[in-house]
Amino acid sequence: MEKLSTTTTGLVIGAMMGGIHLLWSLLVAAGWGQPVLNFFFWMYFIKPIDLTVPFESARALTLVSISSIIGFVLGSLAARLWNRIRAQMLGIDVRPVHRVTKVL
Repeated sequence: MEKLSTTTTGLVIGAMMGGIHLLWSLLVAAGWGQPVLNFFFWMYFIKPIDLTVPFESARALTLVSISSIIGFVLGSLAARLWNRIRAQMLGIDVRPVHRVTKVL
């Protein structure tokens, strides 16, 4: 397997996490949030005690933005870790090129 691009991996994971939360925001905006939540609770044998609040566009934008940023960071870190572990398994020298990358 080839080396993973930290940027591309971060963008893909960030887009996935942001997309899932965008879908949830659209469900809440359409009034389907509570029935979907109730269905998932029912499916897992949980009595629903949480209620969705009315849709607010600023809150939805915050949810999607923060989720995307967290997804990008987690995806980038996972790709970086994967590349480091892969290099060690293959016996590739991963010494830093300059001082700044020594601490990373």
